[in-house]
Amino acid sequence: MTTDVTTIKVQGLLFDNDGVLIDSTAAVEASWRAFASWYDLPADEVLARVHGRRSRDVIGAYSDRLPVPPDEAFRRYIEACVSDFADVTVLPGAAELISALPVSGWAVVTSGTAVVTQARMAAAGLSAPPVIITADDVPVGKPDPAPYRIASERLQLDPADCLVIEDSPAGLSSAHAAGCRTLGLLTTHHQHELEADFYASNLSDVRAIENGRFSVTVEGARRHR
Repeated sequence: MTTDVTTIKVQGLLFDNDGVLIDSTAAVEASWRAFASWYDLPADEVLARVHGRRSRDVIGAYSDRLPVPPDEAFRRYIEACVSDFADVTVLPGAAELISALPVSGWAVVTSGTAVVTQARMAAAGLSAPPVIITADDVPVGKPDPAPYRIASERLQLDPADCLVIEDSPAGLSSAHAAGCRTLGLLTTHHQHELEADFYASNLSDVRAIENGRFSVTVEGARRHR
């Protein structure tokens, strides 16, 4: 493994949202701790399941321990999520990179629902992407390849010609299974917990220039040989 400056040429950029563009860790933890308290579930166990996964899938894993139907628990959880965004902030480099991108060729691919994702991005001051794939758009969430395959299709691109920028093991597994190249950000996990083609601390290390194709420069990139 070496440390250097790397240039990656691709047709499309696919960004995860939480942990890549925005920091909603405090808000996410608060909402899941509330969920755990409603149904007398161990909060730390719940939190260990959630990163990079759809909330519906997390709640479904507890269906046999819930006193209400999972759909009812899901609706209550979403209502709690959209009630308070005071702790949502934009991550370093995200606003600058997003503002420099063209009006096509990139997407946000998130495990969050559309209503929660749109509210969190707005709270962080980020404009809506040209394409957004949420938990509402996929039959199966990350780590299944469906989210990134669908995003590539929506952009009319080959997954192999897309760079996925992710921070979670589940998200990177989804991207690899879809056939995409990957850039792992070390915003929420240590490098040894992630399996990516390239790594960067955060989006402050990343630049993207579009001229028919994206030329993505990662400063201080750490790459597996």
